[in-house]
Amino acid sequence: MAAAAERAVDRIAAKQAGGIAADAFAEIGEALFWLYALGAHGRTSGLAQGLLFARNQCAHGNLVSQFTEWQYGAELGRLVLGRTRLGTRSAYLWRRNLQTQTVSTRSASQREAYRNHFAGQPVVDTLRAELVRLHELSRR
Repeated sequence: MAAAAERAVDRIAAKQAGGIAADAFAEIGEALFWLYALGAHGRTSGLAQGLLFARNQCAHGNLVSQFTEWQYGAELGRLVLGRTRLGTRSAYLWRRNLQTQTVSTRSASQREAYRNHFAGQPVVDTLRAELVRLHELSRR
């Protein structure tokens, strides 16, 4: 399962390296589900809870693309006036402002974890960090 999750994240990274805002719905959703299957649902870290919130949004009908956005980077040939921040690289980012409703205390705490650990962060980096964390936990 870990290898499947890594391959899904690698596919997101490959689309990201293309430098255009290609749809990565399937890859991001797949990575979220593999990480959930690997045990993120049983962990209490903020990163795991934020991941669980993103996974649940995908599973319960909120498209992944609704809570990710594309950031044009300042790489040569990719700079877009008015949309590029200097010193950044092209990347999928987790959205800061989500238009979702929470229905339980648990999902409210997961949403807060999402805001603290995911919102505004690069998708690939956070998914890889979760892979590393799960790998370290499995070695204990």
